[in-house]
Amino acid sequence: MENKFSKRKTGFQKGQPGYKYWLGKHRSEETKKKISESKKGILPYRITEKIKRKMSLAKKGKSFSEEHKRKISEAQKGMKKPWVSKNLINNKHAWKGDRVGYRGLHTWIQLKLGQPGTCEFCGKTGLWGRQIHWANKNHQYKRNKKDWLRLCIKCHRQYDKKQKAKNLLQQSDKTQKIPEKNQAQIK
Repeated sequence: MENKFSKRKTGFQKGQPGYKYWLGKHRSEETKKKISESKKGILPYRITEKIKRKMSLAKKGKSFSEEHKRKISEAQKGMKKPWVSKNLINNKHAWKGDRVGYRGLHTWIQLKLGQPGTCEFCGKTGLWGRQIHWANKNHQYKRNKKDWLRLCIKCHRQYDKKQKAKNLLQQSDKTQKIPEKNQAQIK
């Protein structure tokens, strides 16, 4: 079986600057030995699973001394650690606040509150993916964690229908009456 690195071209290639310098010339055995020694211990271009396993086995069972741990700790004091920040998302340069779009807001709420698994209205459990949604209570779509519900598809549709009817009622109170059919859905 061929090694995948054996086909890789090394040294100067035709078309690259300086490739003609080595045409017709040969390196001495001493130079070849020096080059070989300098290359030992350098990892190949791509680390294969086999190499990763060997590296892992070489480190198994070894631990840092207390002095080494202390030196690492001292070296890291005062360094910025973005993974520690509580408001990691809020500190990004592209943060839009409440001007965020529909998809961005749903991504944010899923990061903050996690993936829902149980419907808050009917109590269905074991739901995943598109079977369950984060529904916004007042349809204002603001960054308020208390303004969201976990709903299955069926309950989400019913909830949105009721909200739409309520909004119609509020808007038309000033101008016109809503048909009785829509008023029955609201109550």
